[in-house]
Amino acid sequence: MLLERHENFRGKGELLMEMANLAILKYNERECNVFKYKVLKIEKVNYLVTACFHYWMTVKALTLTLGSPIETFQIHGRMSSLDDKFIYCCRLKEEDIVGLPSCDGCFGKLNREEV
Repeated sequence: MLLERHENFRGKGELLMEMANLAILKYNERECNVFKYKVLKIEKVNYLVTACFHYWMTVKALTLTLGSPIETFQIHGRMSSLDDKFIYCCRLKEEDIVGLPSCDGCFGKLNREEV
């Protein structure tokens, strides 16, 4: 299996934005602070094809509560051939969030022995 960069989103831009919006919506629902976010753009996408498509995205999101600061999120999700979407994790880049699933293995933060 080979993890590849998704150049120009290969016609999947709209579906990837839907996945990013779903991930940020779930993040907003689960996170217990006053900050709420809205997706501005997808910066980078890597993917892996297995029985479905796995996507690792870097997304810029606007902080709605403050109106101006922009945060960077990491999202790992999958999409089936029927365009069903499932979010494994969504977190602020380089920050673990208590109460949300950890995706450390997905984002390469664990040593090989720990995975």
